[in-house]
Amino acid sequence: RARRCRMPPPAAKTLQPTVIWAQRKDSVYLTVDVKDATDVQVRLEEGSLSFNARGGDAGSIAYSFDLEFFKPIQREKSKWSTKRCPEFCLRK
Repeated sequence: RARRCRMPPPAAKTLQPTVIWAQRKDSVYLTVDVKDATDVQVRLEEGSLSFNARGGDAGSIAYSFDLEFFKPIQREKSKWSTKRCPEFCLRK
């Protein structure tokens, strides 16, 4: 379960993408609505996830979000893909 999501400061000129999530007993699944994302940067910690990428026409739009988890996840067993839309499978 996610605890809170922080947006970057307005001066950063980045947008917060739509994040769709689902949860199972052992996993949390996230899909980030940034199609054809480029320059993807992910920082996954036990208690948080930070995401930065570019998308839109020729990568002209910057996207960013920080997500703090309600409980720790297993970083080493979690994975993600950046094909089409970035997707995450986070193991609890």
